[in-house]
Amino acid sequence: MAMILCPECNQSISDQSKNCIHCGCPIYMCPECGNVTKKQTHNCALCGYTFEQKETSLNQKSILDSANSFTNILKIITMALAGLTIICIGIALFKIIDWATYNDASEALEALTNYKEVFNSTKNLIFIGCCFFVLASGFGLYTFSISTTLLGLKHTPDKNCFLAIEETKMQISTTSNKQYIQESNFNNLALTHFMMYKTNPEAKRKSLSLKHISFFFDILFGIFLYIFLTNNLESFMNFALISNEYSKFSIDNTYLWISIIMSIIGWLFQFSSTKRDKKLREEWYDLAEKKYKK
Repeated sequence: MAMILCPECNQSISDQSKNCIHCGCPIYMCPECGNVTKKQTHNCALCGYTFEQKETSLNQKSILDSANSFTNILKIITMALAGLTIICIGIALFKIIDWATYNDASEALEALTNYKEVFNSTKNLIFIGCCFFVLASGFGLYTFSISTTLLGLKHTPDKNCFLAIEETKMQISTTSNKQYIQESNFNNLALTHFMMYKTNPEAKRKSLSLKHISFFFDILFGIFLYIFLTNNLESFMNFALISNEYSKFSIDNTYLWISIIMSIIGWLFQFSSTKRDKKLREEWYDLAEKKYKK
């Protein structure tokens, strides 16, 4: 048995002690370098050793794991849908450029014969791409709301949920791992939404109201983008049958500007929703702190 100094009162105590026998301060020792601290951290400040968070109850750990799992799934779905949007529209543009590239009369005749098939298939690809965009927007906008519903199927909003949030905050404050901090903050927002939604239906209604409006404008953006692309697609195909001088083709930007305006309006509502959500979370947290930190 070795003797160590209490980090609070600097008096000698056993290295097996869980609390200082003189002042009662909790004692934590890094098994890697022997550094003594009065607060259990996620990583040792001296050597970076990662502690096992043994004080976290199984229930709290289950809640944290669920939040992490659900938010990761939703982020992956959102990114996958965004990727599919780019792929579909990219294939459509490549297909139309490939169709319009001909060098002699026989190839021009073939292009004329395939006009309808190329136009319809390209138009369908653009439509599917715009649908993927709307879905990606919806998943991104409603990530916390969806994860709240999924968490509600597995857990009950109680003190353990609040302590799970507190546990993550403590771990964030004691690590410099940027990815861990980013993921933990995201999961904490999902957990806070879960508690706020389940304990305050009025807050849930307010939180969702602006999201619905924002999503509506995202749908309008997708519709006008589709109209812009398909209108110019038809004009370009007609132009390509007459001339190979594509630099002279004039793009009609009317619906593009309308779609951009729809996107900006949707973003403004989303920004307002984010600000309101932050205020509601802070109000809920103050109430939960008073309730659970007695």
